[in-house]
Amino acid sequence: MYNTDATIVDIDMVNDGKYVPCTTCRKKETLINGHYFCEACQRHVINPRQAYKLVVRATDKEEDIGCVIFNDVAIALIGITGDDLIMKSFEQGADDPDWIREFLIENLSGWRAILRIKIDSYNLSPNLACRFIVSKFLGDDIIMVEKNKNTSNLGASTVLATYATDCGFGEEANDFFL
Repeated sequence: MYNTDATIVDIDMVNDGKYVPCTTCRKKETLINGHYFCEACQRHVINPRQAYKLVVRATDKEEDIGCVIFNDVAIALIGITGDDLIMKSFEQGADDPDWIREFLIENLSGWRAILRIKIDSYNLSPNLACRFIVSKFLGDDIIMVEKNKNTSNLGASTVLATYATDCGFGEEANDFFL
């Protein structure tokens, strides 16, 4: 796990934004004949809820990184659940199909955040996926995070150096990680 001090600069709402997770395993459900079905649990899900799966581009020291932010972290960042956001869109943006997108851009774009990201086999060879999963929002005060840190902020490890170069970020991308 690594902490990074980043500014969110873009949100991909075309391919991602939300999903319906299984209430048991939290994997993505599939809509089949008007009912949500979890293939991992092999069961229909009653009372499904909307959850966030935001894909953002963040930058620090002019280096870009792709991040996937799932529900719990997104709620900590935005301060509203997916279901509540949908209800709010009915109230405030009923005639605007882009209201949720604009809300998220307005509330996240340009926001400085310290994010805990993880690098796992999905990000390493042979996959080399250039997106990281954000496991926690640590706030926006780097001094407070440094005082209370309980995880490594290594940035010069061989794994990160190789990863950054292989993903086209360049060797200077190591400065991105605290």
